[in-house]
Amino acid sequence: LSFELGGKIRRPDWWLDISAYRSEISNNITQAFGTFEGEEYFDFNQNGTFEPEERVLVNVSDGSAYVTGIEIEGWCHLARVWDRLPEGLSLHGGFAYNYGNDRTRDEPLRHVHPPYAVLDLRYEHPTGRWWVEFGTMIVGESDRIPSDRIASDPGMRRNPQDITSPL
Repeated sequence: LSFELGGKIRRPDWWLDISAYRSEISNNITQAFGTFEGEEYFDFNQNGTFEPEERVLVNVSDGSAYVTGIEIEGWCHLARVWDRLPEGLSLHGGFAYNYGNDRTRDEPLRHVHPPYAVLDLRYEHPTGRWWVEFGTMIVGESDRIPSDRIASDPGMRRNPQDITSPL
């Protein structure tokens, strides 16, 4: 079940979109340690020894969760707002933030993105034949990581080759 509420403002020289949402999730799919063809691990390096990062993970459909967030996007023709700027100069930007929680495990929801923003400054020649654009994406820290992902995903470590490496 999802709910979304938003609004749009449109003007000749600028526009703005804002929306907020919430999704309630039942039968949330999570990962758990399991077996494959009776084995609890897959010996990737074929050394005959069980290693924690070789455990079999299976998808389990259980529990409940939610995701809530906000998205903002806007555009402005800068020269029409401030006449000292060249015609054809515009600014476009967006921001997104979401927060998810697995209620069953009382942990952050897996695969929820950190906050991020995009910002683009564009100049389009009056003939429309060419343009140049400078853009950036700013991403916040991904610090809400569920414990099962920390334990099972070497990519979440500073040194993915070392299972004892900290986040």
